[in-house]
Amino acid sequence: MLVGLSLDNQAGRQASDGEVNERTRSFATYGLGLMAYKTASVETKTKAFQALKQIIADDNLGTRQTRVAAIHAMSLLNIGSATDAEKNLLGDALKVLEDYYMRTLGSGEQLIQSHCATAIAKLITRDHEKADHYKELFAADLAGKGKVKRAADDIGRACAMALGQLCRPNDDKDEKKNPDGKYSDLLLETFRSSKDKQTKYFSVLALGQIGGELNRTTILKEFERAGKTTEKPWCALSLGVFSFFSYEAQKRARNTSERDRFIGETLYEAFKGEKEPSLLAALAVGMGLNQHVDAADALRDKMLQSVAKEGLAGYLCIALALMNDMRSKEPIRDIVNSQARRVDLLKQAAIALGKLGDKSVAELLQAKMAEETTNLAKLSAIASALGFIGDSRTIAPLKAMLLNKDLGKLPRAFAAVALGGIADKETLPWNSKIAVNTNYRASVDTLTNRTSGILDIL
Repeated sequence: MLVGLSLDNQAGRQASDGEVNERTRSFATYGLGLMAYKTASVETKTKAFQALKQIIADDNLGTRQTRVAAIHAMSLLNIGSATDAEKNLLGDALKVLEDYYMRTLGSGEQLIQSHCATAIAKLITRDHEKADHYKELFAADLAGKGKVKRAADDIGRACAMALGQLCRPNDDKDEKKNPDGKYSDLLLETFRSSKDKQTKYFSVLALGQIGGELNRTTILKEFERAGKTTEKPWCALSLGVFSFFSYEAQKRARNTSERDRFIGETLYEAFKGEKEPSLLAALAVGMGLNQHVDAADALRDKMLQSVAKEGLAGYLCIALALMNDMRSKEPIRDIVNSQARRVDLLKQAAIALGKLGDKSVAELLQAKMAEETTNLAKLSAIASALGFIGDSRTIAPLKAMLLNKDLGKLPRAFAAVALGGIADKETLPWNSKIAVNTNYRASVDTLTNRTSGILDIL
């Protein structure tokens, strides 16, 4: 059925009263990728691949919306390497993506092509046999020296993101010992000199994702040099990203990790006395990823002072949850209870409580859902938060709401959404696989338009 809807063939048209509209085709295509990701069946993955290949390669079949969806879906095939069938399928998927990426197209189509770089990076690891080939390919395009003339900034942005996933940690100045160091050098040069701000920002984030002692030193220097520029928040986030991946690597190596206190203290010193909301938010999230618990009291105080600044307060809630500050449970719960009209803050605060393991707020949210009849954004926020928290005690009342025909259609619909979220087999939201390491700035409506794209809904 998903193949039929994606390709707008006889089976799809029969299910859609004669015609499959472009939005339905796109969402069915994303659905193929999500389904293929979870299955272990190479046969099923291959069926999905054959449909996605047609959408990407056939100019008469693919549209702007469906081609972006197909590229993302192909990045989700989640192909192993244990058997010849898996190796062959991965090779075929990489060839389709690279062939389309290397076509000579106009700037509008280059937006679509840019998604191939991050899709390829998602399909393979740093240790894949073709990783060096793709690092060279994407580095050349980032530097403006690729084989194909590129006019759109989207290509460079995606290449910076892809290098962040594919390059090894930058730990040694000796090129023989550290062959990937040249890519970190390129990303640093791009951050310093690129005329496109988003390419600059993605480049410094990539340095944090790559990691290594040389990149750590580099990002700290750039953070200090940034002053009050728009680059400072991105350097702060990069330091947080560096800390997070460093901790994860330590845990894998020795089942424990040691906090990088210097990075935490650097971010904290910048936080003290700062007034600009976007920089404060970035510093807070950076400290959360760094696990700098010494700043928890200051973040909590700022959160309570900033409730009227919905975006900042929400990120402070998330930062406190990232550093697992249990003392913040009560004040964040108070925010959930009192800020029903600030829906974004309500959602961030509820998710923070879910991260902190406080499921008591679920009953409060369920009651708020039952009271609401018309505010779509509020209902969506509550449903998402309930799904994230995952408290089984709310299943019975939500089921009662779903089946209560005296309630309005909207609260009943979002009761169904919340039930699905609670029962979801995944730890993170269902669309996070698409969102992670995605060049969201190269957007089409069915990917993200801040309202109804696959990254926006529910």
